[in-house]
Amino acid sequence: MVEKDGTRPIGGTIVLWIVATGFCVIAPFITYSVLKPVGLTIAAQNWEARPAVILSSHVQNRNRQYRLRTEYSYVWDNETHVSRRTFFDQTLGVRKSYYHQLNRQLSRHMSRNEPLSVWINPKSPSKAVIYRHIRWDKLGAGILFLSLWALITFILVRSALAELNHGPSSED
Repeated sequence: MVEKDGTRPIGGTIVLWIVATGFCVIAPFITYSVLKPVGLTIAAQNWEARPAVILSSHVQNRNRQYRLRTEYSYVWDNETHVSRRTFFDQTLGVRKSYYHQLNRQLSRHMSRNEPLSVWINPKSPSKAVIYRHIRWDKLGAGILFLSLWALITFILVRSALAELNHGPSSED
């Protein structure tokens, strides 16, 4: 804000710089969390499918946000392993019907007569996942959020640099 004598208050500039710095520091973490499932999906393309039996499966509900909780067992080199990883992306979701539909599908595989195929990392057999595909709804929402974050960060940094170039004066 320009005062009558043409000077600018330094307090606002400091706050702007702190907020802009905060946005810049957080941006890599958001980028990592959005893109990590994509990298894991690509890395899992050489994982091996093996039959597994669902031990338990239910939809957890917290304040209208849903998460599929699944536990399953599989055998690798005559050793039984238990895993809880359903997706590479373990975040919460808001699509209640989607999670309940998946839960019903998985619950059908609680019998050894109807095993489910899971993807197992041959280099580390204790790591397995039921669905190794990219969840496009989550990736799309993540990219939208990341894009908005980047836009706000750009605007804040640009404004902070403009304030720096105009040389704000101290408050008297």
